[in-house]
Amino acid sequence: MSVNLDQELMRAHLDLFRAMKHEMKPSSSITNLTLVQLNALIFLGDRRDAHVSDVANYFGIAIPTATVLLDRLTSLGLVQRVPDKTDRRVIGVVLTKKGEKLLSKAMKERENMFKKVFAKLSTKDKNDFLRIMRHIAQN
Repeated sequence: MSVNLDQELMRAHLDLFRAMKHEMKPSSSITNLTLVQLNALIFLGDRRDAHVSDVANYFGIAIPTATVLLDRLTSLGLVQRVPDKTDRRVIGVVLTKKGEKLLSKAMKERENMFKKVFAKLSTKDKNDFLRIMRHIAQN
């Protein structure tokens, strides 16, 4: 029985993420963060003016769930809440120096992981893969 192309793509996708997850385990043990917590730090590192609702929207989660996520990162000393300068009802969320340092370390680890995962690909294959991923993400 032949497998159709969609099923092959699905299996290849799962295999790719399995390989990447395997390579990421050492990185997560260095930071002691979950993947969601690390992604929250990345999001906050990219946006200097984030609010709890921005985090919730980015992850597609409810605001109370985002609050719990940020509470955990706050208790670890990685983020802090700051009052909005124009609206006292709004609370911003920013990385602390400790959060910035940990994020920098984690990003270096993540870059090494990606290099390792994609080391077997030629430059052309990497460029093709990048083009395809961007095309999928934009549509």
